[in-house]
Amino acid sequence: MAADPATVLEARTNPSAFAGKSVGAITDHYADVIRRLDRKRVVMGHSFGGLITQKPAGLGLAVASVAIDPAPFVVCCRCRSPPLRASAPVLANPSSTAGR
Repeated sequence: MAADPATVLEARTNPSAFAGKSVGAITDHYADVIRRLDRKRVVMGHSFGGLITQKPAGLGLAVASVAIDPAPFVVCCRCRSPPLRASAPVLANPSSTAGR
């Protein structure tokens, strides 16, 4: 991305350079970088990286995509935390042994 620090040391001394960048903007940046490669590659990521790998895969930019424990994306506005809402009946049950 244009305003990113040139080195790791610069990034560590000025972490605010990354403030305000959305996951969508970062994902688009990665897709643009992948488009400039000479051939399709395997795209791999963990957590937010796993979430980000899904867009290049969906655009046909990767020969394969590996999303390791990807962060969830928002599916609907009314349900703010789908995983928590889905597990609530088990977690709210006093006789459940989940999480013990």
